Amino acid sequence: MCAIEGDDAALPALQALAEALGGRPFRLAQGGKAAYHAALSVASNYLVTLTDMAQGLAEQAGVPDDLLRPLLGNLMRQTLENALALGFKPPP
Repeated sequence: MCAIEGDDAALPALQALAEALGGRPFRLAQGGKAAYHAALSVASNYLVTLTDMAQGLAEQAGVPDDLLRPLLGNLMRQTLENALALGFKPPP
């Protein structure tokens, strides 16, 4: 996926370039580049942070080392799959 943002005259060229490189271009809102980069950083970096926190808590609880990855990994993977399938916001 390739985020494109900029002058209206440049967007068609940016889209064509992204497609020529095998990308899937999509347009960001005007001035949305900072929020876009923040969203990607949160999605990736916070996942690593939460994994580390969960591991530390599980270790405190006495979960054996050889079970940490399958226990936490399976739970986190299923939760992510559910969020992607069902949407990110809880129902009202």
